[in-house]
Amino acid sequence: YISGSILTASDGDLNISGSGDASIYDTTIGASGNVDISSGATLTLGTLDDVAITAGSFINLSAAGDADISHTIFTANGADSHNVSFSISAGGNVDMENSTVNAADDAKVTAGGNITVLDVDGSVGGSMTLSSGGFISVHNPELELSDWNIYAGTYATLVSDDNVQISGSVIEANSGNVSITALGTSSTMEIEGTYIFAGGGVNIESSDTLTAGYTVGNTILANGAVSLKSDNGAVDV
Repeated sequence: YISGSILTASDGDLNISGSGDASIYDTTIGASGNVDISSGATLTLGTLDDVAITAGSFINLSAAGDADISHTIFTANGADSHNVSFSISAGGNVDMENSTVNAADDAKVTAGGNITVLDVDGSVGGSMTLSSGGFISVHNPELELSDWNIYAGTYATLVSDDNVQISGSVIEANSGNVSITALGTSSTMEIEGTYIFAGGGVNIESSDTLTAGYTVGNTILANGAVSLKSDNGAVDV
């Protein structure tokens, strides 16, 4: 349990590990090298107060159980030998809310259970990969996904309160539906150069204009029904 602290490694890596639960609140962590935080049970960051983690190289978080992350700012200025700047790995679920991820290169989130992303922003210099044994749910004020890879064991749900832009990405739901929704009253959606697969159906819905593969083609495969719908505008495919 760490709270109200400043932890700094000015000339190397910073490692925090525990065999049980690990909880970090209201703390600033920095290293000129890597930051590695691991828990033998549940890892909790920033749920009560803000946490900031900065690394000159990469940031790696791991938990044998769940990873619960909220109100945390991550800044990874380098990458490991596989070009990964930021990674989260959990044997259970990953729940990430109201946080920021700034990564110089690739970012990866892996969960044996489900992945829930709510109001997370930032900048990723490479690709963003979410991979789960269960469902994946992403809900942001606005969705701009470029070079994202989403691999859900069950279903995948992507929701924006405003516009949606998806390009050069992969979205797969192995045994469930893929749902992509732009909720705003005049929200538009554009999907280009993207591969979508669903073990169930695919539902893509925008409140205003929906454009799919208009300039760069998409591939949509589903074992169930495929629906592309605009509530108040045109659908250009």
